[in-house]
Amino acid sequence: MQSPTDIAKDLALGPSAGTYGILLLYGMTITQAYQYYTNYGSDRIPLKAFVGVILTLESLHLALACHYVYFYLIQHYGETEHLLRIVWSIFLSGRIGFVVAWLVNMFYVRRIYLLSSRNPWLSIFIAALATVRPAFGFVGSSFVSSYPEWAAFSKHAHSFFIAGLSVGLAGDFLIAFTVSYYLLKARDTSIPSTRNIVNLLLWYTINTTAILTFFAVFELVFLVVQPNTLAFFGFFQVQIQLYANCFLTTLNARKSLHRETPVVTTIKMAGLRGKNQAHITSTETGVQDDAFVNTQLEPENATFSAEKGHAV
Repeated sequence: MQSPTDIAKDLALGPSAGTYGILLLYGMTITQAYQYYTNYGSDRIPLKAFVGVILTLESLHLALACHYVYFYLIQHYGETEHLLRIVWSIFLSGRIGFVVAWLVNMFYVRRIYLLSSRNPWLSIFIAALATVRPAFGFVGSSFVSSYPEWAAFSKHAHSFFIAGLSVGLAGDFLIAFTVSYYLLKARDTSIPSTRNIVNLLLWYTINTTAILTFFAVFELVFLVVQPNTLAFFGFFQVQIQLYANCFLTTLNARKSLHRETPVVTTIKMAGLRGKNQAHITSTETGVQDDAFVNTQLEPENATFSAEKGHAV
């Protein structure tokens, strides 16, 4: 049987290692946010405000992470009784992480809504699936008020975290699959000069999903294999920071797409909804990311227009 000191070390390892990881990634987040506000000043105010909300939440997430590392490893270093208890900042940090993941997923749900010619049922289903993980996370974390020590808390909240993470994995995969499906349809019906644009969008979608899935799988494995430790929490922390990084990468990718855009191109996405067709048109000055398009739906077609590479 492990001694209290060994148990305390196991509990402290995951959060401290995760904090070092998000410290590195946070610098990338700040850089990406700066690039976004510098290059896309003409985006709509709600989108710029949304980026600000994500950046604020990630900043708070990092501040809380630094607090509980300070609490466990500096302020109460070697005090086993404190290491075995849940400090308020680690509890709040987890909840902020669930909110960040949910907000970013809702961003992708909106993208799917536009790509699917405003199919409400598909969007509602994916949004509901993406909401399950934070719902389980909030329910599981609520046990901290009744069980302030890690051992008791883990016994009661463990199943909620596993269920939420499993559904979250399925939701992330479904989002990536759906976006890729509609982009592939656009590529198959587009002219050769615009296929590079769709290929780049596919590349961003697949790679960002792969990164998030990698950490989610390790988080799930450690939840199952080491249920009495916080090893999984380090992967959770890094994954939340990656949600923000992938989101900002998607926004900033429009500059890369500009270089691939010919003078005038049109992508026809036929059969998105029955006989409807969607036309994505770009000008020589840039291309619009598929998530930020101004749609004007008519009975027989939908027109997606992009101008100057900025959101309209």
